[in-house]
Amino acid sequence: MEIQPGPLLQQLNSPDDLKKISREQLHQVCDELRQYIIDIVSVHGGHFG
Repeated sequence: MEIQPGPLLQQLNSPDDLKKISREQLHQVCDELRQYIIDIVSVHGGHFG
């Protein structure tokens, strides 16, 4: 199973990239990041709280 980050998350390579994201897109980035972490933890184990 290959886990892929969401489309906006894939575009972020540095803190500067994150600073360029519009306020409207920040919510989507947060949702994508949360889902990506959940996917990783569900496959590799660990605690997410």
